[in-house]
Amino acid sequence: NIALWMKYEALWMKYEALRDQYEALRIQHQTLSMK
Repeated sequence: NIALWMKYEALWMKYEALRDQYEALRIQHQTLSMK
């Protein structure tokens, strides 16, 4: 089912974006903690 696949792909992209955002925040926090 192509519709299902597209829905899954959209969810995956959203997840990847969130993960990147989280990673960036974590790095930022570490940098602040080191100061």
